[in-house]
Amino acid sequence: MHIVIIGAGSIGTHIASQLISENKDVVLIEKNPERVKYVSARLDCMVLNEDGTNIKTLKRAGIDKADFFISVTNSDEVNMISSGVVSSEFNVPYKIARVRSLDYSRSKVLGKSFLGINYIVNPGIETAHDIVETVAYGAISDVFTFEKSGIIMRNLFVDQWSSFKGKNLREIRQTIDEDFLIAAIIRRSTVIIPSGTDEVLENDTIYLASSPQNLERVFAKAGRPTGAIRNAVIVGGGTIGSLVAADLLDRNIRLKIIDNDYERCKLVTGRLSEALVIHSDISDEGIFEEERLYENDLMIAVTGSQEINILSAAYAKSIGVKRTIAIVTKQSYLSISSELGIDSTISPKTSTADAILKFVRGRNIQSVHSIFDGRAEVIEITVGDSSEATGVPLKDLEMPANSLILSVNRDGDDFVPGGDFEIRGGGRCPGHHQEEVGADHRGALHEGAMNGLMVIRIISFVMAVIGFFMIVPLCIAIGYREVSSIKAFGITIAVIAAGPGLLLFLLRGSKAKMLSTRDGYLFVAFSWVFASIAGSLPFWLSGAIPVYTDAFFETISGFTTTGASILTNIEGLPRSMLFWRSLTHWLGGMGIVVLTVAILPILGIGGMQLIQAEAPGPTVDKISPRITETAKKLWAIYIGFTVAETLLLLLGGMDLFDALTHTFGTLATGGFSTRNASVGAYNSPLIEGVITVFMILAGVNFSLHYRLLTGSGGSLLRDTEFRTYIVVFLGATAILTVSLAGRVYGHPGEALRHASFQCASILTTTGFATADFERWPLVAQAVLFILMFFGGCSGSTGGGIKIIRLVTLFKQALNEMKYLLHPRGIFTLRISGSPIKKDVAYAISGFFFLYIFIILAVTLVVALSGHDILTSLSAALATLGNIGPGFGLVGPTENYSIFSGFVKWLLCFAMLIGRLELYTVLVLFTPTFWRR
Repeated sequence: MHIVIIGAGSIGTHIASQLISENKDVVLIEKNPERVKYVSARLDCMVLNEDGTNIKTLKRAGIDKADFFISVTNSDEVNMISSGVVSSEFNVPYKIARVRSLDYSRSKVLGKSFLGINYIVNPGIETAHDIVETVAYGAISDVFTFEKSGIIMRNLFVDQWSSFKGKNLREIRQTIDEDFLIAAIIRRSTVIIPSGTDEVLENDTIYLASSPQNLERVFAKAGRPTGAIRNAVIVGGGTIGSLVAADLLDRNIRLKIIDNDYERCKLVTGRLSEALVIHSDISDEGIFEEERLYENDLMIAVTGSQEINILSAAYAKSIGVKRTIAIVTKQSYLSISSELGIDSTISPKTSTADAILKFVRGRNIQSVHSIFDGRAEVIEITVGDSSEATGVPLKDLEMPANSLILSVNRDGDDFVPGGDFEIRGGGRCPGHHQEEVGADHRGALHEGAMNGLMVIRIISFVMAVIGFFMIVPLCIAIGYREVSSIKAFGITIAVIAAGPGLLLFLLRGSKAKMLSTRDGYLFVAFSWVFASIAGSLPFWLSGAIPVYTDAFFETISGFTTTGASILTNIEGLPRSMLFWRSLTHWLGGMGIVVLTVAILPILGIGGMQLIQAEAPGPTVDKISPRITETAKKLWAIYIGFTVAETLLLLLGGMDLFDALTHTFGTLATGGFSTRNASVGAYNSPLIEGVITVFMILAGVNFSLHYRLLTGSGGSLLRDTEFRTYIVVFLGATAILTVSLAGRVYGHPGEALRHASFQCASILTTTGFATADFERWPLVAQAVLFILMFFGGCSGSTGGGIKIIRLVTLFKQALNEMKYLLHPRGIFTLRISGSPIKKDVAYAISGFFFLYIFIILAVTLVVALSGHDILTSLSAALATLGNIGPGFGLVGPTENYSIFSGFVKWLLCFAMLIGRLELYTVLVLFTPTFWRR
């Protein structure tokens, strides 16, 4: 199901989050760039920072294939107009609009599907309905009712005097002899579906399900009797307050309405003449005493400020008002409200979202209620005769993780079913489904602990993937009868199976729909480290690289696609080791994590935080609503390029082994070759031409490749980064060709051949070589040195600073000069026609400073170990930029074996942080990251 939502406010985000958890494809459209940044970091969906009424934007969002269009911006007019545009231009089956105005919502015109809107939801009406329902059940707790079932669900805060405190569920049932079910426990930020042995603690909020009569008796025995409501006060005379007041007056409840807006008070007085309307600010000290508000049975705070609602309700409770209800939207305020003694909190966000979700999910869904800001849901479902659940015992029914059937209604009777119970068609099942990270049926685990287990689980999965790919070089070793390699790969695969494989099996029950940003950084950094540790074992165990420091250096150089090598005789390695060495490039090129994210649905985990932590560029460009689909498409393009280049290299005269290994190095922009003289060993213009073209392709943002392959070729020419990338390549190639022609190479064509190859190799940070460029003229060396600071495009497999960052810094510098000439001028920084936010420009400035600082720091350390400045600087630049060869003693015909063990480990660290864009690793060394 494909769903387009306009408006990424609290309601739009809540709806998107719930639908994403059900594996729906969701695209959010939002004009506010700050909101886009916030939502993009938290939801696994495509978020477009554009105008939702624009037809081009809607097409980009995939409106042509959408099943639902939901418009929930803060503007009624935008919601209705956008729905009308979609209705007139596209064949979308269902259009939903949030309309706040009562005049619009009650219009007979809209009742006739005006503008093609199929369903109109009014937050005020939905919220007022929930408040009235709460009042109908005594207003001593939140209330969740079901359309076709006789049971209800209520919550109870466990304070220090509660009879529930310190008892497990079995003891509570023995203490209170009533038929009820404790369906969930809220503990801090965790939702727990409890078992009989789970203990209820102070400050927990528990959710109980049973018939209204049973729950009244349970609440009475818990010291919370219902009691009649004879008089009430409503704080806030707006839409919600007026609607609630009208209903309470119909129930013959004496009513006072307090509002600080004089004109609104006059309107309310005219509409609700039976109520006493008071023009006052509820925060005035004398209003409670003057109007004797403390004598009321109920206060309902429904102003536009949730802070005022909480404070006024809490104060009313403290001076004697028996029951209080407050409108609260922020999740962080929910637990505070309970601790302050507020009996019930109603959220317009969840009330509206639940109404929309019920419509989206279909006719079999009778009721939808969100608990604790959507951390869990209670859904009432009508089971049809053709349902897969019909006739299956509950103990054999495949239920979503952390789910619970609260009750079944059959033939008018409600009961809690046992494991042998079989659902039949026509039955209605209110069920509880938990979405919260960090809790399962076994009890409570702290959020941080569970996420720690999830990080371990995914790292184990990455290790298993590495072990799986080792089967290929193992087969090559068997084919070439390389005994030492066979043993090395066999032992490594066995170790991975016994260690990470066993952990993966033991943690198979751990579930997490969404990892935090901190978890993402932790996972990504450790994944690359542990992948390098595992990948280095075959080199070390086989004796191909006998020193472990060297084996790790070679491996992390491969995975990070750096191509820096400590090998003095590459051709002396067994063929299986050469293949594994190049395969590490290919796996690291598109990204170990991107590969993992593509198959994470196996583990039931969302991968947005992981992609953001590894993303090779300042932003993440989604080409599909779900990040897993984006990862799959990127890998599909990557594999397609791999096949194409391999075939062309075969046509150029390479054998299959060399064609594959050089393709791996090309597309990963890594640079490992199977020959000591690198690509120059083949002395083939055709081979060099093919590799040059594919190096350039690998340095382009893979999202642009996708758009080109899907018919959006114009994206290439409109993209500022791509245009700059091509101009830099062509300009550098031209300068090198002129400097080489007649001086190093006699024929201009020969000069162009080597110039274009080496420019592509250095610009894209590949590191292949066809010549010793240290013997070239100084101007040519200078150009290549400058190219080392560029790198490829964002979203490519290339390393370096990235073209987009340098373009942004250059344009920002031009803007600063404009400000000097026109101090009051307004100048917008634009990339590819779109404005760039200041925080992005500031972030890029910070990245650039940190990048240069690290290069200087590493240069200093290497120089202190006794190496000349050119070698030290180029080693730092080549490893941090993932380039490989540099100048001096690490030039194209040299290697990194000259360095001490300490310097090699330092350069390993530089390669890692360079590949992961600095911050992902460096943030782990800050105290703030580890602070709870």
